[in-house]
Amino acid sequence: MQACKGRRIVLHIGFHKTGSSAVQANLAEFAAIYRERGLWVPEGLSRWTGHPELAWACCPEKFPWADRDFTLGEIADYYDARRAEMPVDATLLLTSEEYCRLNYYPGAIKAVREFFGDADVTVFAYLREPLDFLISRYRHELTHGEAMPLERFLRYHLRSADLSWRLEPWLEVFGADRVHARLYDRKAFDGGSIINDFLGALGIAPETSDFRQGEFSGAHPWLCEAWQKLNASNVDEAARDAARQALYAASRSFPQVDAMHCLLEPLDLADLVPDLEDMSRRLQATVRNRCTLATAQISEAN
Repeated sequence: MQACKGRRIVLHIGFHKTGSSAVQANLAEFAAIYRERGLWVPEGLSRWTGHPELAWACCPEKFPWADRDFTLGEIADYYDARRAEMPVDATLLLTSEEYCRLNYYPGAIKAVREFFGDADVTVFAYLREPLDFLISRYRHELTHGEAMPLERFLRYHLRSADLSWRLEPWLEVFGADRVHARLYDRKAFDGGSIINDFLGALGIAPETSDFRQGEFSGAHPWLCEAWQKLNASNVDEAARDAARQALYAASRSFPQVDAMHCLLEPLDLADLVPDLEDMSRRLQATVRNRCTLATAQISEAN
């Protein structure tokens, strides 16, 4: 990226279930305002919100949801043109959940780093407590056809919740001082929301989005078992769609509840406790080592 030589770029690698969709919706809605405040968030090349095309181009696995094959050359030309329009002291932000898939392909992360050349790149991520992450992921995937009971899902996908481990390849490739992490915890967000916390870490005054809290949360905890049984059934597609709509409608009328308490209380996961505690301990250490540094360095640029 020739136009980005020496320029500042923030690459948000949005681990799933860490508020990326809400952040990206806000960034898209107020892109013009944030541009005036020194944060440039251009439209991407794909039909997806954010900027997943670089992750797709660098990854050896081809994902069926990708629009098409993108070449590094066309991506470089596109973002060079966007970056050339920016003031020297502005920050370019690229964001997508697709980057978090690359921890399984270290060579792809190296290709991302090489793509940016001499640009000043900061990698920015939110990390979520493992059990909280898995519960949120399960609720989301139920609305997309997941048919496993919760306990089997937790055991089968346990490794995916080790976000500190998944961040390590980014540390190795970009350097520990260029990778920064914050804790995804609704009770601890600066400014009370993921939007305020994210933009505050970048030194940008946030705008308030008009989306319903919990809009991206997935199945309501009271209905998770109904979703799972529906997905595991062999009812015809018309009946399945009707049931899905009924479940969505019921979700909108139910109050918010503590999903962890509601879903985990009936389960016996005692044998998983050592692994979960180890993941949590390493996650907290990663955030503790990187959160303050992230706020100071990223804010200083703006």
